[in-house]
Amino acid sequence: MFTPIMLDKTRNLRYAMKAQALIERKLGHTLGDIEFANLTVDDLTVVLWAGLVHEDAELTPDKILDILDGLDPKILSKVGPTLMQAIIDSYGPSEGAEEENPNLNHFCRFPSKWQINRLRPGLD
Repeated sequence: MFTPIMLDKTRNLRYAMKAQALIERKLGHTLGDIEFANLTVDDLTVVLWAGLVHEDAELTPDKILDILDGLDPKILSKVGPTLMQAIIDSYGPSEGAEEENPNLNHFCRFPSKWQINRLRPGLD
């Protein structure tokens, strides 16, 4: 599954196994270990890069930083929520998650590890 994201152009985020492995290699921890409420610039760029490199092998985390630096603030403000939606879309909510959490689609800018795990237990 792909999630479109507007950056320098429309790109498609994908968080399959390869993207998760790239994140683990670059950051030294899993996607589930990232505290999205306290996301660092390094975390953000690596997670974006890992989700985009499937369609552009020449991308690097530094190129992602350059792209982000050139974005209009209105577009930049949508990066976080779109990134989080792409991660959620990659796993899909667990059965009954919406009944347990009626605010499933009303996350803060970056949900916490707890919120992600509520969507799909066992991400750790």
